[in-house]
Amino acid sequence: MRKEPTTPRRQSRRLAEKGMTPAPVPQKQEKEKLGRYLPLITKGLVSNSREERENMFSFLQEKIGRTDIALAELEREQLWKGLFYFVWITETKEALQETAKRVADILFCFFGHSEQCGLAHIGVFWKTVCQEWSRIDKHRLDKYYALSAHVIQNTFEHIGRQSWEDDTVEGCIGELQRGVLGEDGGTPYGLRVFCTKEYIRALLRTEETPTEEQRRVCLLPVCVLLRETTFESEIEELREALASIPDRKMILSMLKETGALAQKEANRREIYRVCQEIERADKQL
Repeated sequence: MRKEPTTPRRQSRRLAEKGMTPAPVPQKQEKEKLGRYLPLITKGLVSNSREERENMFSFLQEKIGRTDIALAELEREQLWKGLFYFVWITETKEALQETAKRVADILFCFFGHSEQCGLAHIGVFWKTVCQEWSRIDKHRLDKYYALSAHVIQNTFEHIGRQSWEDDTVEGCIGELQRGVLGEDGGTPYGLRVFCTKEYIRALLRTEETPTEEQRRVCLLPVCVLLRETTFESEIEELREALASIPDRKMILSMLKETGALAQKEANRREIYRVCQEIERADKQL
């Protein structure tokens, strides 16, 4: 007869049957949560002391690697508000790009926890930047343009790491469209124009080759903006950005579809004008 392996629970049961007090069965310890440290972290990130800010950022990186980083919505907002002002206090232009990159790279940690966690943090990041944008003075704008550019680049890098899986593409692009590329008026105009250009540059820099359908998914938010925007200067910026797409046949098809759906005469006219420019340029090749 096969002998059952001895486990702590079986051993405790046998001792109880003999009238002896069993030793307590060790319980599996839950991983501590990042949320418990957020008050300490956010306070340290906005300290007047550069050394304390840097130490707290390192502490945050350490805790992200060792704790349960699934946060509630309010906790995510608290974290990104702290990181927003951590960038705000960056003192030198030399440190600007490095600081922006370090903060943007935190997104990879959240994607490492789960896709849903990463997408939630992208959403809260753009929500925070859009809400705080009006408070940024002209001397600090470059900091947040740099941070936004790194977050967009990291979003496409994450898509590439996931081999351009359809769910990843749709999830990430959906968050960008609901956030900084949205046409509902919640995104500051200057930020949206800048991010649209960076978005197309990041798409063109991708090392992986997305399918035509995936490229269409990626370019759809830009086409929707072109169709819906009320700013003439933005129409011009979007036209130029879309005209830089190498796949002329695909972008021409998307622009014609966009023009057919445009309700505003000015937008429809500009869309068809860029279509004509692309067609003329193709005939000259």
